[in-house]
Amino acid sequence: PRRTHPSDPSTRSFVLPDGTLDMARVLEEFAAFWREHGDILADGMSYHEVTPQLVIMAWLQRVVNSGGYVDREYGIGRGRIDLLVRWPYSGPGGQRKWQRAAIELKVWASGRSDPLAKGLAQLDAYLERFPLRVGERETEQVNLHAAIPGRDPGLPRLLLVAHYDSIDEGWEGGRSSLADPETPAPGAGDNGSGVAVLLECMRLFAASPPERGVDFLFSAAEEMGQEGSRHWAEADAARLARIGWVLNVDQVGRHRSGPRALQLFTRDAGIPFVRRIVALSRSADAGLLGWRLHLDDRLAKSDHGPFLARGLASASLSEGPGYYPWSAQGAGDLPDRIDPLLLVQAARLVTAIARDPDLPLPDAARPPGSRR
Repeated sequence: PRRTHPSDPSTRSFVLPDGTLDMARVLEEFAAFWREHGDILADGMSYHEVTPQLVIMAWLQRVVNSGGYVDREYGIGRGRIDLLVRWPYSGPGGQRKWQRAAIELKVWASGRSDPLAKGLAQLDAYLERFPLRVGERETEQVNLHAAIPGRDPGLPRLLLVAHYDSIDEGWEGGRSSLADPETPAPGAGDNGSGVAVLLECMRLFAASPPERGVDFLFSAAEEMGQEGSRHWAEADAARLARIGWVLNVDQVGRHRSGPRALQLFTRDAGIPFVRRIVALSRSADAGLLGWRLHLDDRLAKSDHGPFLARGLASASLSEGPGYYPWSAQGAGDLPDRIDPLLLVQAARLVTAIARDPDLPLPDAARPPGSRR
């Protein structure tokens, strides 16, 4: 469809071939309009953000008036975003889907500090939240994300993941703790052990940052189909593009019989990454680690799965062989079944991985001219 003048946006002119809104262009054209007319519109306003908020709401409403919505957030003082654009479109199979675009509006003003960092922090916090239907009710789940800058900001980042929800019994048909607050699921091993390892790594990296930056994702709703990690992987393409590797840490603290050991789960995209991890283990914890490598689609059903699906070098670290069976989940998954030495072993290995200068990227994710 023919483009119209930016001061009179036409909905169809902003719709991409796949039916979604071209939000980048929507905002670029609003910014151009505001640069031309904003000083006149805002003249005399004591609250310097009110005018641009009203104008951008009118602009967006004009864009989505053939079926979308512009929601004003009402969490005043709670750090919520300013605007949420919701736009319906048809997926590849004809199913109705919703595009959501979060907008946090900050205005530069003479004599005031740069508001960009605060705005990005608010937006990032909002993107960690996502709705999840549990039975007949919709709940709001929250991923927890922290980032430690590396000494070389040009390097791809390592993402460490551990889910913090638990399940009452076996992984086939068990009830998630999200589904029922009374579910007997203390989750010491699955997955308090993984959370503990990541917290220890955060402590170490905060005191002595590695060369590359490290992201920590404490994911929600893993036991309900990896919903938290899937949301994180889909919510921000630019953020995901900075990630070179993903290591999921899930159940690394229980030991029943035989030598203490860890095992790795992956698929094809993760194989070079896994080989490097095995090599690192021999120097990081010589004599402590025994290994089993699993290439199994079924076992990609943990929080590394959504990242494997996007071609990232991804693997999942877990206990075994000799780990507690799935029946040890639920009410029996208590702290007294955790082996502290196994947790130390896992934390040492994860630390060595984060500090390793030679982690291999999948060919599809390798920057041009980078070293293999």
